[in-house]
Parts: sequence; structure tokens; C-alpha cells
Amino acid sequence: MIGLIFLISISSFTFLPICKARDVTGEIQLNKDSCFDVGFVDYLPSAGACQRACTFEPDCNSWGYTHGGKYRCHLCTWTTPRRDVDCDPADSPCKTWGLRESGNINVVTILNDNISAAAGVCTGELQGEEALAAASDLNMIVDKFGSGDFDSDQAFMSNLESAANEAAAVLRSETQSCRNNFTNLSNNCKYGSLVFHQLRALLLHVDELPNRAFPGATKQNKFRRKLFNVHKIFLADNFWMTKKSTKKIFKFYSQLPAHMKSEGILYDALFATQTVRNAWKCNGVSPGYLGTSNRGFNVFKLQVGEDFEQGFPDDTPERPPAADLQLIVTRHEVAHQFDRIVANRANAGDPRLRDMKDMLKEASVGSDYSWLRSNVGDDYFQSNPQEIIASQIGNQYLCSTSAQLRLGAKRLSTLSNGVAMSWFLFNADLLTSASSVVPFYENEQDGVVSKIAATVTRDQSNNRITSIDIPFCGVVSFTYDNNGIVNSVSENAISCNFVCEDDMDWRFVKANGKEVTCNWVGKNLQKRCGKRGVDSRRARDACPLTCNEC
Repeated sequence: MIGLIFLISISSFTFLPICKARDVTGEIQLNKDSCFDVGFVDYLPSAGACQRACTFEPDCNSWGYTHGGKYRCHLCTWTTPRRDVDCDPADSPCKTWGLRESGNINVVTILNDNISAAAGVCTGELQGEEALAAASDLNMIVDKFGSGDFDSDQAFMSNLESAANEAAAVLRSETQSCRNNFTNLSNNCKYGSLVFHQLRALLLHVDELPNRAFPGATKQNKFRRKLFNVHKIFLADNFWMTKKSTKKIFKFYSQLPAHMKSEGILYDALFATQTVRNAWKCNGVSPGYLGTSNRGFNVFKLQVGEDFEQGFPDDTPERPPAADLQLIVTRHEVAHQFDRIVANRANAGDPRLRDMKDMLKEASVGSDYSWLRSNVGDDYFQSNPQEIIASQIGNQYLCSTSAQLRLGAKRLSTLSNGVAMSWFLFNADLLTSASSVVPFYENEQDGVVSKIAATVTRDQSNNRITSIDIPFCGVVSFTYDNNGIVNSVSENAISCNFVCEDDMDWRFVKANGKEVTCNWVGKNLQKRCGKRGVDSRRARDACPLTCNEC
């Protein structure tokens, strides 16, 4: 699939409800709408699910459900309908109105009842529409709990520990026989795996202990525990990804600068959920109910090595080979989270990156070649600015940083267009850590890149990058015109290409005061590749050849 350009953000896709998931209790009125002074919820699968959403809100007394469009559920304090609705066709109901559930039904009883019911997944007692209804209930509880909506609900919080313990016990009961008959991918329409997905999310929110969410000694569970422990990523792929694919994804997260995770991917969230929605499909349709945290994104159902994409345009000097498509998609979707860094810093009083992005977007108007991804083009980026960082960092910078540098240098040299080079520096600026270290990602092979640490120098007056010291190219210098656009770059930029070699000047000081080099690191890779040298670079960055990082 060479040349795929992500004209639509994957995370923006909407997955419609697939079937009726819960019956309404009590009387209903058709073609009448409710107010929504308590709020509304979109894409619920049935009127019954809408009534259940009303039950979760203490102030909600009635609800109104729309059969179509966004499947919107209105939540209202009134006990009477707001108005009549004209439907098209007139004899077909398009709205349902009703009152909240009566009796002693509340979020605690709903949580406990559904966890108890989940014990029937592996016996076949809970499957099909009943399992889907349970998944719907649990997903709403997980969503509201993760957002802090139940923090002041003493009854819910008092019940939480015992509910979590029961959920953990249910997950421990999933044997190989259960997987074969009820929860593996061939049983998607039984929805048992979807119920278990909610239990895992609940446990991760309760105690952040993946050993309870992913119990057992299977390699699949071991990896998912490690991914969550190290990177706080909840992989919701229905256990579809192979060991090879999951290892490459883990490596990708390991190579991101810490601030890109804390300020972007995980900002204001205990964890992020990476979904593979197509791995949950029943009869060709995704069931929904996969989002479980404030941060999340979806990727294609592709294994590493299955397909490839060329993210660089034809005029890229020494254009690198096409990169693995699964990792391209993952990089692209994760890079969407980096917009949050730009916006949050601006909101906190540091608008430099936001202003730089806005200025470059304006300077790019009318010219495809002002964009590093000129094969996508100006019209698209002007209309979809949310794709700028995702596309130019996710599809290019994180695959071959030096190729993006060469492309910017060529555009400046042959077209006298410094905007593309300025976009490169915006990308580098965003990824630069507080210690002035910027990662270069190179030599993408089978989904894995080499990460090389370069050093940034800035102009003291306006904090712009004036040079980058790249281990395999030397110092590349930049100057700017009065508008802040790059107007010159040193000659070595256009030929800068990755060479895997150790930095012979790197030094580490041992406890006895003796300085050692990459040769010393090579004598014990497992213990020494993580050592930080006198210049603050880790051995794996300064000695990539020795540490097998190439």
C-alpha cells in the first residue's frame, strides 16, 4: 500500500451501534423528545442503554433516544417530555422517551450485577446481546469512574475494592478452553472478550496493576503487562497482534522522549488505550465500547511486515525505503497526541510553538512544496490543521529524521523555499528535551528505527534553533529572515545521511574515576548500554553500533 497518506485521521472514525442491547423498563412514549439539561451521550445502541445512562446520573429523571444519526441520548431533569417530534416517514418511530429505571437500581448494583454476570462468559451463560448489554453498562461505568465522576460517591467508592477483587477473579477463570469456545477472535459475536475488556480497564483504573488485568503466564499477557508497566499503554487489540508486532510497538514507545509521553500521550490520564477496532468486529461491524481512558487512539488491523508506506515525496534526496505500515499508522496516531503539547504550553503562557506553527501554516498557503509531505499538499493541510503534526512527524520525522532534513535543505537550495526547512525545525523543536537533546530516528527496518541523540543550540534572544550537532553529520547551522523563516542552512545538510557508528568521543566515568568508552560498554551490553555518559547521553545513543541499536 505504497503512498497511503491518511487523508482522514483514524481516530476520527465513528463506529455505529450494531444491535439492540437492552430492553426498556417502564412505560415509554414514541416520537417525543426530552430536554438535555443533564447532558447527552452519543452512539448508544438502544433506548434501553439510554435509560441506563439516565440511571447513572443522580439528577436525571427522564431520557430521550434518537433512532438514527448520532443515536443521541438526551438526559433530563423533567418528568414529562419536552415536545412532540415529526418523524420521516411519519409511521416510523424516530424518538423514544421514558423515565429513569425505578426501584433500587443504582451504579453500585449495576456494577456488581454485571461483574457477577461476567462469570458466565466462560460457561456460555453470558453471550450475544446479553454480553453486549453488560459490556455497555461496564463501559459507561469505567468511563465515568476514569473521569472522576464517582469520586464523591461514597457508596460506589466503598464498594470498589470488593468489586475489583471479583473482577480479577473472573479474569483468572479464563482458561484455554474458555478462549477457544467463548473469548478468542473466532467468537467475537459472543462478546465475551468485550466484557473482559471492560473488567481489565476497571482494574487498571482501580490500582494500575496489570498483573490483575492480564493474569496468567501466557506470552500475550506477559507482553501486555510489560507495555502497561513501562509505558502506561493499554493495548486493546483483542489479543490479535503477534509477538513480533507487539515487540516492535513496545520499542517505538521506548524511543519517544519522556516529555512527549507525559505532556502528550498520557496528559491528564492514568493510561492511554491503543485500540485495534477491526479486531473486535462481529459480522463486519465493530461493537464499540473500546475506549476506556481520557487518552486513546485506534490503529489498523495490520501485523508488522504485512504492508509498507512511502512517506516521503519524490524529490527527497536519497529517499529512504518505504516503512512498515503498522508502525507508520501507530506513529501517526500517537503524533496526534503531540498537538496537545503545543496547545497546553500556549494555555500555560508559553505560546512559542503555537505561534511558530500558525506562522508556518500561513507561510505555506498556496504552495505544496512548503510542506514536507508535499504529496499530501497545501489544500489538505490548510483544511485539516490537526493533521500537520501527525503527518509530518508521524509519517516522516519518526521514520527518517535525516531524510526530512535533506528534503528541507533541497527545497531551500533549488526552490529558494525555506518554509519546508522551517517545518523540520518546528518538528525538532517539539521533540527537543529540556536538556537540549533532540532524537534523530533513522534506518527504519521492519518497524524498528535507530534513535540517535543530537544536540541543539539556540539563539538566546528568541529561543530559535540555530544549529544541531548530529553525530553522523556534524554541526548543521541555520539562519532566519525577518519573518522567522529559514533563509540559509549549512552545506552538509543536503547530504546528511545516517551512518551507524559509535561516537569515539563519548566517555563514562566509573566509580574509581576512570574514563571508559564504547569498547567498555561492549563487554556487558545488558548492564552498560543504559549508562549515561559525561555529556548526559546514554551509551545506547552514543554507541549504537556496539549496543545493536542500528
